[in-house]
Amino acid sequence: MIIDFILDLYIFVMSILFIWLGIKIDKESYKENRMFLSLFSFMGLFPFILTISYYLFRIFMIGLGVILLYVLFTGGFE
Repeated sequence: MIIDFILDLYIFVMSILFIWLGIKIDKESYKENRMFLSLFSFMGLFPFILTISYYLFRIFMIGLGVILLYVLFTGGFE
């Protein structure tokens, strides 16, 4: 009984942290890194891939947090 509560609390905190991380990723440092990397390849594909991976990571982290919360509150972990 207490172990189930602790596991549910752990999943809840983990999902909130995933959502927070997806929202809180520092956009300014991302832009600085992208500008620094673009100096090495002006017409290269790497800045484009970096941009896509940044947004995909944000979407993945927020989505994973929402899915974990949904499964937790619908009783899917029982």
